[in-house]
Order: sequence, then structure tokens, then C-alpha cells
Amino acid sequence: MSIRQQHMNAQKVARDNLSPEQMLSNLKNETRKNREMCNDVIGRELTDKRERLQRIEMLLQEPATS
Repeated sequence: MSIRQQHMNAQKVARDNLSPEQMLSNLKNETRKNREMCNDVIGRELTDKRERLQRIEMLLQEPATS
């Protein structure tokens, strides 16, 4: 999340007069969502990198052409 987004969220919290418990609950939910997104993105990138590595390894195993 960007600094601007965090600032806007802080302003919203101040306007809504949320209790500390509500603020903590919101932060926990946001952390959970960010963790899930991160795991999804990293998982996808890791799969792509593994596939690319396999293609490169196959190319390296082929006999050299001259």
C-alpha cells in the first residue's frame, strides 16, 4: 500500500471516530488481505521463474550447433 493510501485511510479513521479495537481489527484485516495478495503474486512469479528455468535448462542440454 502506498503512503498516500495509508494517509487517506488514517484521515478516514479520524473522521469516523473509530475505537482502538475497530482500528486494530481494520489493520488485521488489511494485513491478512495484503498477505494473501503477496502470496498469490509471489506464487505466480515463482511458477513462472521455474518454468523459465526449465526451458533454459533444456536449451543448455541440447547439443551445441555450429
